[in-house]
Amino acid sequence: WNARFNPQLEADHPAGQTRWSTVLALGLALLIGRQPDMEVIASATDGESAVAQYAAVRPDMKISTPYTSWDFSGDITRMPEFAAPALGQTENVADFYRGKTVNVLIGVGVGGSARWVSFFGLQFQFSELAKILTIVMLANYLSSRWGKLDSLVSILGACLLVGPSWVLVMAQPDLGTSLVFAAILAGMLFMSGASLRWLGVLAGLVVAAIPLVYEYLLQPYQKQRVITFLDPAADPQGSGYQLLQSQIAIGSGGLFGKGLTNGTQSGLDFLPVQTTDFVFALLGEELGFIGAMLVFLLFGALLWRVLTAAWRSRDPFGLLFGSGIASMILFQLVVNVGMVIGIMPVTGIPLPFISYGGTALLTFTILLAILIRLDADRQMVLR
Repeated sequence: WNARFNPQLEADHPAGQTRWSTVLALGLALLIGRQPDMEVIASATDGESAVAQYAAVRPDMKISTPYTSWDFSGDITRMPEFAAPALGQTENVADFYRGKTVNVLIGVGVGGSARWVSFFGLQFQFSELAKILTIVMLANYLSSRWGKLDSLVSILGACLLVGPSWVLVMAQPDLGTSLVFAAILAGMLFMSGASLRWLGVLAGLVVAAIPLVYEYLLQPYQKQRVITFLDPAADPQGSGYQLLQSQIAIGSGGLFGKGLTNGTQSGLDFLPVQTTDFVFALLGEELGFIGAMLVFLLFGALLWRVLTAAWRSRDPFGLLFGSGIASMILFQLVVNVGMVIGIMPVTGIPLPFISYGGTALLTFTILLAILIRLDADRQMVLR
């Protein structure tokens, strides 16, 4: 099913079956995935009304956290939220890298990170556009060298192709997105049949470089996140507050959850960035263990259909393109859930199709639409 396991399309595969099952499975995953998204986001943004209910009983009460201050005398101060409903376009690779440079130079964001570019009132991230183009460029490069990827030169060529995007994203700085690029590269190299020996050597070099990256590339707040990951209880009202509140939210959800809009950590705004990076904590509190498992099953079904469409492609480009999509979705799912439950350091990686944000949603939608089109073209050839 890939270069390592003889990727060949079975000639007797019924024409039309894959096309409609793929479309229905992906559409169902998108539809169901977005429905909890809208309801959970509505619950997360309903904190003001929840607090208002308490205010009716205790007009003199105040609720304060390191991120939010509610004063029922009339003053409400909230942590700013950012969304990106638009995605920039580019005509070639040179324009794309110029756009990434513009993002670093004039971008706006949170905590000193230049991640967002505002254009006529709309905000978008070039790094999201970079994910699409990186997958396309890598698929084209690796497919053009199909059967020659035992060479270290070909593998390093793929690394150099991703290098400029990775450097520009790190310069913003945006550690989470830079890790996504690395995951896309690793997944596509593996599925292309690249030499496991050379991949192992490169992986060892990456692990050996971690202390240097930590010392010289990470910003002070990123280093603090790593320290907090190791011991969040050391500063429960400061750097460890967000992670501890997330764990409290998930733990209080129990088996079946508290019900949509009934979460206390989210309703009283104790949980920061609950509509974006930490939306899974809100989901776990309100839908419980059963709801979280349902989300995992939906992601599993989506990944299976993406990989199935990739495996059945008649050319290496389709196989590699689907592999890049699957690698990105799987990595973001694992890292987002991992940081929310405390088994990974906190990074700014959204949960696909569920976290609030127009640019990320548009990116995944475009990638899946292209994959469905490639699968449909394959079916037309079979007919």
